Amino acid sequence: MGIDVKLGYYRAEKVTSYDAIKHLHLAIKAGMGASVDSYGRDFEVYNFEEDPEAYYVSMFWDPNEDLKTYPEIKKRSYIAYYPNYIEIKQEEGRYGEWWIGSLTGLVSRSVSWNKIIPDAFDRNKFNLPIRRWVMYHESLRNIKKPFVTDREEFDFPIIENQKVRFDYNMKPIDELPKFPKYKINRKKMNLVRKENKDFPQYVEAMFKLLPPLTREWFEIAEKESKDETLDKKYRMFLDLLLAEKQYNGWGYLDRDTGLYELNLSNILERFDWQLKRSHPEVLDKVQ
Repeated sequence: MGIDVKLGYYRAEKVTSYDAIKHLHLAIKAGMGASVDSYGRDFEVYNFEEDPEAYYVSMFWDPNEDLKTYPEIKKRSYIAYYPNYIEIKQEEGRYGEWWIGSLTGLVSRSVSWNKIIPDAFDRNKFNLPIRRWVMYHESLRNIKKPFVTDREEFDFPIIENQKVRFDYNMKPIDELPKFPKYKINRKKMNLVRKENKDFPQYVEAMFKLLPPLTREWFEIAEKESKDETLDKKYRMFLDLLLAEKQYNGWGYLDRDTGLYELNLSNILERFDWQLKRSHPEVLDKVQ
């Protein structure tokens, strides 16, 4: 087994055996192996008396910090190599993913929010995973950025401080974390709509009274929407119109007449969207 393991920011030679990480550790100590990645960051393999069988690669690099202590490494994100398995501990952020990708072949990808939570709801109000790990069937060597069309062998969320173990073929030993999934509780949503049923009626009535929607009218509407001396319902109505106009921009402008043509059904849909966004409690976790 060679000891010259090349490391890069995205892809490189994987360390796929316990002997390989031991040899790499000895090589780095002797100044023989690769000790920096392609961006010049120090690469270290740690072996401590407190856990002599394990070889740790820290997921953090900071020129002003000394991480060469067992307690500090255990607090941080890391890869730990044991005789029969690899243990990965990683936070939800992307920092340090190049080491994991280079050494294991796991690729950090973005999460598809629409597979977890319905549209319109504010994902920031839920404790959702930000990133996910993907293992690809194809060799990752010399591939800088795998595409979403690549085949995925498994796909699981990155959950802060959770440890996941794999054998040296990168097959999971433990049950992998699962993505959460939410769906709308129709009874709760209908109750929210019922509590706010008067406002859509108000919108319909006010929409019929609108004058020709010129640029000047919208300029006045923007000022009035911020005037707290005016009726709150009226200002909410103006906010809906302004938001809908901004959403589609020039698409609502008739260039022959110079007038904006908004659609009432779109305005009402926008209000329903706002209700969902401001009422996360109508979602039930189903997974």
